[in-house]
Amino acid sequence: MNQDYEKRNVLLFCDGIRYSIEMARMAYTRLSDTLLTLSTYYLKPDLPGEEMPFLTLSATADAWSIVDCVNRLRNLLGRTPGLKQKSPQLQLFFRKTKDVDELRNSIQHLEGEIAGQYSQQKLFAWGVLSWLVPKGPESCLVLQLCPGTFVEGIRPLVNPVGRLLRQPIDHITLFGVKSLCISGLIEDVNTIAGWLGQQSPKFFAGKLPGVFMGLTASAAGPAGDRVAPGDVLGIAVGSQPAGKGHITRWRSYTCDCILEYNGELQLTRIVRVCQKHAHLSGQTLLEEVMKENRDKGT
Repeated sequence: MNQDYEKRNVLLFCDGIRYSIEMARMAYTRLSDTLLTLSTYYLKPDLPGEEMPFLTLSATADAWSIVDCVNRLRNLLGRTPGLKQKSPQLQLFFRKTKDVDELRNSIQHLEGEIAGQYSQQKLFAWGVLSWLVPKGPESCLVLQLCPGTFVEGIRPLVNPVGRLLRQPIDHITLFGVKSLCISGLIEDVNTIAGWLGQQSPKFFAGKLPGVFMGLTASAAGPAGDRVAPGDVLGIAVGSQPAGKGHITRWRSYTCDCILEYNGELQLTRIVRVCQKHAHLSGQTLLEEVMKENRDKGT
């Protein structure tokens, strides 16, 4: 197998894993904030409720996004080249997150679930969220969110008895075809993320990679270089040949800048491409502009 292909294959798996982890973490942060905001409506029921639909939608979207991200993470980890599948840490992660697959499949094939056990058991299409908000050393709020039309029946709550509670919110749980503690799930994700960082710091530690690019569109330019409706646009980066789909095809399109950033969005490289570089393509363009920037001290 081509060595460049193998290298690119590994990089794609690593990017898939890194972004799955970070998207799950980000969704959990938003979910926690949303549920804390909803909790104020229990404490102050006289508050206006205009934002309740938005909060309900936001919490539901983030809860299921976490399920989807962790399901994808499990699948990627199970097929990543060079990752020791029998590692105790990896096997423990798979065991502790096994219910994610069934939950994700239930929402992926919701039409079948509705016709089956959802209707029979009077379940909500998007499940039920329940969580705990500590109020003191021996008390807490036990709250519940049911997205959808209200129907009669018993809705599950998190049982706080015997549980350690962390401020400001804890034990966020999604009840569907399975019950899944999302707070515990994120702990499992953080644990496996730390282990991956130890195993391969080059790929799994440090800032989250990303590249931002942009073009300036102009109506000026020779008629033969104009972009027609339906043409596929692209920016040539690397050793790609010049041609249709790359900036060298249309002199009326120039690349303003390429921004390579880390997870905190602090710029680590800025490449500005001027019109005079329009005849260059790919790696030659990047090398020329980076050299010019170095000479300028930028």
